[in-house]
Amino acid sequence: MVNLSTPVYQASQFGGDVLFTATLLNASNAVSTATLTVAMPNLSLLDDATYYDKTGGTCDHPGPNTHGLSENCSAPDDNHYVYSSPVDPSDPTSNPRQQLQRAAQAFLKATGTKMRFNDMSLPDGGGFDIFGQWDSDVDAASCTRRGHCWHRLGKSVDVENLSQLDKLKVAFQKAGNRWTYVPEGKTVYPHFQWDGKEK
Repeated sequence: MVNLSTPVYQASQFGGDVLFTATLLNASNAVSTATLTVAMPNLSLLDDATYYDKTGGTCDHPGPNTHGLSENCSAPDDNHYVYSSPVDPSDPTSNPRQQLQRAAQAFLKATGTKMRFNDMSLPDGGGFDIFGQWDSDVDAASCTRRGHCWHRLGKSVDVENLSQLDKLKVAFQKAGNRWTYVPEGKTVYPHFQWDGKEK
């Protein structure tokens, strides 16, 4: 009788490729390898557009930036990935990417100013290290930094237009979508979350 077991793997990293090697206990020359990609589903890079700007790139997560960083830190854009499929296929307003773009268009029309999208999600998902508190910042069950837990899902965005916060809120509402302002007590980069705060 063959004794089969199903191993359970818990990812040791937020995103990327993990190489597995398996060896038979009774035949050390019987070795096989496989690569597993650890990633959140349905993320894609937010397109460049004339009605919003993408910012926030750093040398740790490259992307467009206004900090005068070298080109090595500006490309590729690893900082603006967003959930890009309908959350509910029967609801045409349930696509976070499209609704974010609609809000940016409404904001530009109302203010003559582009929305400036800072941190979103990384290419495979993943978290942002807020104040060096990885565990509490990315574990939704104990998220102490309100809102940053969902950056890894592509359902959070920090917007740089702090001085126009009230107009940002109105633009999101006028676009008729489910991006919601989540106050974090910060003085920079208002945070918007798909469907409000994490449940």
